[in-house]
Amino acid sequence: MAQRKGLVGGFVASNTGEIENCYCVTSFNGKKYVSGGFVGENKGTIAKSFCEYAASGLSGGFSGARTQLGDGCFFIYDQAPSHGGNDQLWDRKCGLDSHKIHNAGDAAKAGFDMKNIWSFTGKRPLLCFQENHWMFPDAFRSLSAKQVLSIKDAKNLLLFAEMVNNGDIRFVNASVRLDADIDLGGKVWTPIGLERSCAFNGVFDGNGYSVTNFVVKDEHCSKKGFFGYLKGNVYNLTLDCQIKGDGCCGGIAAVNEGTIGYCGAVVGLYTKGGDINAGGLVGVNNGRIFQSYAAGKMKFFMLPVIPLAVVASSVMVLSAAVFSASSGGGNSIYSPIAQDPHQTQSTQTPEPGTTDGTDSEVNPAGNTQGDTDSDGFTHSLSFTLGQEITVSLSSGECQFYFTNPSGNTNCVVLSLEVENEDGTRTEIAHTGAVYPGYRLESATLLEGASLSAGSYSGYAVLTSYDVDTHDKAMVETELPVNLTITE
Repeated sequence: MAQRKGLVGGFVASNTGEIENCYCVTSFNGKKYVSGGFVGENKGTIAKSFCEYAASGLSGGFSGARTQLGDGCFFIYDQAPSHGGNDQLWDRKCGLDSHKIHNAGDAAKAGFDMKNIWSFTGKRPLLCFQENHWMFPDAFRSLSAKQVLSIKDAKNLLLFAEMVNNGDIRFVNASVRLDADIDLGGKVWTPIGLERSCAFNGVFDGNGYSVTNFVVKDEHCSKKGFFGYLKGNVYNLTLDCQIKGDGCCGGIAAVNEGTIGYCGAVVGLYTKGGDINAGGLVGVNNGRIFQSYAAGKMKFFMLPVIPLAVVASSVMVLSAAVFSASSGGGNSIYSPIAQDPHQTQSTQTPEPGTTDGTDSEVNPAGNTQGDTDSDGFTHSLSFTLGQEITVSLSSGECQFYFTNPSGNTNCVVLSLEVENEDGTRTEIAHTGAVYPGYRLESATLLEGASLSAGSYSGYAVLTSYDVDTHDKAMVETELPVNLTITE
């Protein structure tokens, strides 16, 4: 057997610090790495923490490396886990059969504080944090409002990150509070604290809000996460993002030398190579983490180029790779995706190659819809979309004739973007979730969209979500389209 290289953990890759009351539900295949369901290698302390089994090819159910584990470290598994049996795991005594944890009392016997911290769900994840207690209340202690930097939108968040990375001491040591959810619109994110010399050393209070829809993928950046190097404190922050590339990777931080509490990260992480430290929440933890969680998927491979098949001038058909974790029960661990109220049920099923631009349910050749790969991931998505999209400024309607065929396992959210002269993009419309077997003919222009009549190059960006679990697919599909804007 080839020697395992690199560290992979569902929560953290490498821990020399302190972790307490944390959990993860992270899907990956760790057969090439020193990999554990919760931590790749632990040389610090971990207590009252667990991972729910959603991984395969591990060297340890909880910890990949054979190191001392603290009090109350468990991996929770079903009776027939995908790795082929607990006997192969060095820490098999840390395993708890989910079918034997029937209530909060059983969890309390395993060492979890069910009075103040944990709540029994009866589904996946089996335990989660009590919502009314999941908030760090004293992030700034006695600071006045004038001493706290309030961030309410993407523009100011990006500016804050830039000033930290420029080494501006006012921002490196700032007390920061989010005062709104921030959707970064798919932007490429440069980690806060890009270098150790400008590591964030202040206090960042997410205030119960989320930062979503961004990707970290700069090949010149070896520390990938919302924070690169973190020496300060981060509380009450949740993230939903993608990380692509090698090096040290984690949703909240690549390297944590400070404190992270009451935080969560839903991450789609793609990486390759042997020299990696990949964790769902943090790559390398040398600090303290408490009452935080990680969820999502990690895939260790080079992303292929997704081919586009243009069947006719008026209709585009795609069969794309869409990776969704096989969760073994279908219980939702993510927030539901709002359905588009204007979707209508699809009734027509014309032959492939239709050119009328109306309802089309097409299953192109080579589509492996519903197949499951060796890592336990289901994949495939096919749909139709009008290549020529008309936008009316007077009515505010964007006509595109989108259909999500009934055979798909994912609902789809569609976003329209116009390409600007400088190569940047501006989102002009987005939809709610369109479910399998439904169609959507149009969307309304976003408020404040500034457009002039004419012809433009644009993109349709489609994000897929599992219908049952609401789990976001790891691959976001992007299609070039022609936009005709009329008065």
